[in-house]
Amino acid sequence: PNVVFPTAADVRENGEIDVYYGMADSSIGVARTRIPDQSDWLRQVGD
Repeated sequence: PNVVFPTAADVRENGEIDVYYGMADSSIGVARTRIPDQSDWLRQVGD
């Protein structure tokens, strides 16, 4: 219970980041956040 398994992150064109995660092996969720200082770095690392 109360366990989240992040599995992927997607940096969107507008600087928002979608974090996909599994929930208790029965569902998939997505959380959207904005981290302006990190989005450029994440784009470089992801290439």
